[in-house]
Amino acid sequence: MRIAVEKIPAWRAIGGRSAVWVRGMQHVRSGRNEIAVNFSPLSRMSMTLAPRKLVKSFLGRYNRRLVQDHSDGQTATGLAFWDDLKLVIGRPDPLCLDVGANRGQTIELLQTLFPSPTIHAFEPSTAMFETLKLRPWGERVTLHPLALGNAPAEREFINYADPHLSSFLEMDRGADNPFRNTATLTREIVAIQTADDFLASLGQPQVDLLKIDTQGFDLEVLRGAEQSLAEGKIGAVLVELNFSKLYRDQSTATDIIRFLADHRLQLVDFYEKIRSGHTLSWCTALFARHE
Repeated sequence: MRIAVEKIPAWRAIGGRSAVWVRGMQHVRSGRNEIAVNFSPLSRMSMTLAPRKLVKSFLGRYNRRLVQDHSDGQTATGLAFWDDLKLVIGRPDPLCLDVGANRGQTIELLQTLFPSPTIHAFEPSTAMFETLKLRPWGERVTLHPLALGNAPAEREFINYADPHLSSFLEMDRGADNPFRNTATLTREIVAIQTADDFLASLGQPQVDLLKIDTQGFDLEVLRGAEQSLAEGKIGAVLVELNFSKLYRDQSTATDIIRFLADHRLQLVDFYEKIRSGHTLSWCTALFARHE
C-alpha cells in the first residue's frame, strides 16, 4: 500500500499556519518498503527544506528511505491538487477566475504552477481588497472589488475577525462549529455580479479554471455561471466543500457535487481534508469536464 506525506503550504493551512501531514505512517512501522511523497510547489520554490529533512529523519528511525512518487505524470493521483490541477488544465497560459481571492493565495499558486496565466480575481471585502492591491501581481492579473453570485445585486458582507472566514452568511453559533466564537468586525454593502455576465463582457472566452472559496456561498456563485457551464465554457472548477455546518444557510457539499455533475463536471478528487473525529468537516475538491 502506497501512502503519502504532504507539505501543506501556509496559504491553505488553517489560520495561515503550515504543517506537515503524515498519512498512514503506521505502515512504515509495520514494515512497508516505500511511501509516496509529494511536496507543494511553493515549498519547493520558497520555503526551507526543514519539512523534507523532518520526513527523512522520521523514516530513518524505521530504516526506510525517501523515494519519488511513481505516478505516470499524465493521470491525476489525488495526492496534491496543485499537481492534478496542472494535469487537468494542461496548458501554460490558462484563463482563471479566482472568486474569493482573499490575500491572493490562489493567484500566487497559479503563477507558480503556470508560466503565463491570465487571472481575474474577485474580492468583495474592502479591507482584503486593499491588501490585495499592494502586491505587484503583474499585467496578467486583474483585480475586481466585487463578489460573484447568482444574480446582480447589492448585499451585506460580513467581515469576521479571521478574514479567511468572512462571508455573506451569518456564522452558525452551534456547539459543533469550531469557529462559533469568531467575532464579527464590520459589515458592509458590496456589489454582486454573475459569472455569466462578467464572461459576456469579455466576449464569452473559454475559462480553464473557476476557483471558488466563498465560505458557504459557493453554490450561488455556480448558479451565476450556469449558462457558461451549460455551454461548456468552463473546463475545471476548484471549490471548497463544507460537510460541517459552519454558516447559516450555507451551500451543502451534496448540492454542489450534484450541480456540477448536471453540467458534466465530474469529481477528480478531494484534497486538504479536515476532519472532526472520524468524519470529514471540509475539504478542497477539483472537478473537470467530462465529455
